[in-house]
Amino acid sequence: GHLARAGGAKAQLLQQWEALGKPRVLAACPTCAATLREVCGIDAESLFETLEQLGAPGTTADKRKMVLHHACGARHEEATRRAAEHLAAACGAELAEAGAAAQMESPCCGYGGLAPFANAGVAADITRAALEQPHTGGTPVLTYCVNCRDRYLAAGKQAYHLLELYYPAAQALNRKSPTWSARQENRAALK
Repeated sequence: GHLARAGGAKAQLLQQWEALGKPRVLAACPTCAATLREVCGIDAESLFETLEQLGAPGTTADKRKMVLHHACGARHEEATRRAAEHLAAACGAELAEAGAAAQMESPCCGYGGLAPFANAGVAADITRAALEQPHTGGTPVLTYCVNCRDRYLAAGKQAYHLLELYYPAAQALNRKSPTWSARQENRAALK
């Protein structure tokens, strides 16, 4: 059942993409970009690499010290990680030095593998462990994965998504982690 549905979803996605003339695909999620490339054969590009090329939309008057948490889906995507770092700096973030090991071994935020739905307690422990890393301390966390941002917000950490810095007006829209239902309703409203 599950594999048949997954295969059907892939076929449907490829059919729609081909019907659109195989357009360029930008993915804001590193895991989605990798999945599109590896599973579907679609050469998805990182939104953050594209935004870095375009440059920040304006200057940020207030510099904010932050720790950049690399999404685990970008662990092996050096270009995406570097683009996120450069874009964050261009948007006014003063990135605390996390060290090469911390950047390469960014811990999972607790959402990976849909862990909160399989075992919420284990997922909460993973989130807590990620936030106890020496490089985070009391400094706000900046990430470019919405799941990381939401997990950290739900755990009481001051956390931001890189697009919130890129589009400063977005910071006032929602400073809490949405429930699963609210996330689905948001997606439906956006479509």
